[in-house]
Amino acid sequence: MANHIQNPRELFIGNNVVTATANEKGVMVNAYPSNKEFAWVLLTQKKIVVADGGWIRESVRTTLQRGSTALLEKWLSSYAFNAYQLPGNIVVEEYLEDAIPADVAKANLRSDLTFEDAIAPYLKRAGKDGVELKRDGKRIVKFTKWDPTGSVMDVTISHDNIAEVAASKTAAAGKGFKK
Repeated sequence: MANHIQNPRELFIGNNVVTATANEKGVMVNAYPSNKEFAWVLLTQKKIVVADGGWIRESVRTTLQRGSTALLEKWLSSYAFNAYQLPGNIVVEEYLEDAIPADVAKANLRSDLTFEDAIAPYLKRAGKDGVELKRDGKRIVKFTKWDPTGSVMDVTISHDNIAEVAASKTAAAGKGFKK
């Protein structure tokens, strides 16, 4: 874990719950189209955080809980009485692109894709479509997972490509002006 930097400035305030979230059709257990035997449930958590620089902001985290369709339906029904609220937290784990542990890669990255295609959805960015965030020239890869105990801490990596991010934001802001 030499490449991991615990970020003590991102502190969570309050004890917000994790909620199983339905899709736009109201479905909670989403079967994979290629194999209906397996499915996923979207878990969401909203928290108020004190982020880098001391700014307070709302953070919305999501993760997918995967499993067999039948088992996920059974598991989810046990939380129906409580408005599908689950214990614990959604945890962020960040790694440099060349330091992803084998077990994390196996659990998250598709083996039928190239490494570049497999990590693409997990690259940490400056905003939704912003530049890739890097540390020491290496891209930061961000995974999320549900921790039902609530005891696992986030492991985050601060980026150092500040000039690249600033230039991107300036360029994006300039596109909004009309003469």
